[in-house]
Amino acid sequence: MAPSVVAGAATEEAERTQAPSADLASPPPPAPVEDVRTEVERLINSLRSRQGAGKPATTKAVKALGQIAKTSANRALITDAGGIGALLSVVTNDGGIDLKRRAVGILGQLASGNELTCDAIKKAGAISPLLRFVTTVRTLCDNDEDGEQKLRLAAAASRALVVIAGDDDATRATISEALVVFSSTTSPPTQTQALQALGSFARKAANCDAIVEAGAIDPLDTLADIAEREELWFHIDGAYGGFFCLTEQGKAKLTGMHRADSI
Repeated sequence: MAPSVVAGAATEEAERTQAPSADLASPPPPAPVEDVRTEVERLINSLRSRQGAGKPATTKAVKALGQIAKTSANRALITDAGGIGALLSVVTNDGGIDLKRRAVGILGQLASGNELTCDAIKKAGAISPLLRFVTTVRTLCDNDEDGEQKLRLAAAASRALVVIAGDDDATRATISEALVVFSSTTSPPTQTQALQALGSFARKAANCDAIVEAGAIDPLDTLADIAEREELWFHIDGAYGGFFCLTEQGKAKLTGMHRADSI
């Protein structure tokens, strides 16, 4: 038995002295700013060159920009390198719906918490195509092969618009109506995205006014299903619209009100 004890001791000693495994090693340090700047410029030039050649952007390049845009410092690098124009070209030119959705998401990231960038995105002409993506949900057919992707694109556009143009009256009304449409879809991922966007949108008092003025009625039964699935408390604010249930037409519109945890 002694040799095995010695061998075990030797093994333990070796384990103590050997380098830590890759799983336990500390994460690599962030890349230097200049390296990130160079990569951003390379990716944006790639988008521009393909656009100049009449070709759609590559998903790989847009995905890479999305990863880089996760930090505020990197977002500034993308903006400074002309990323707004390059991404907007991806949004407006012919290309895959998923590619447009990714580009829209990055524009929303760039605008987050930066009024100057919001203004720059507005001046670049982003509001019109983003609103167009939002309004398409009203005309989607059940048999639309790309319906799910179009809904995801519309939800991404709504989230971006909440950040970029939340103070515009017409935009607010359009977003509020469209988000109600999103939340009535049968796709759980889309419902979740829509409700998250609607929650962000409603944080501003002016946006709440827009929702009321639009006469938007939430799909209460659908929301109750989501609340049950996600184990959420379902509260209905019926300060104005709740009285609508006293009419026959109102009862039909407010179907599902009885499923609320509180009113």
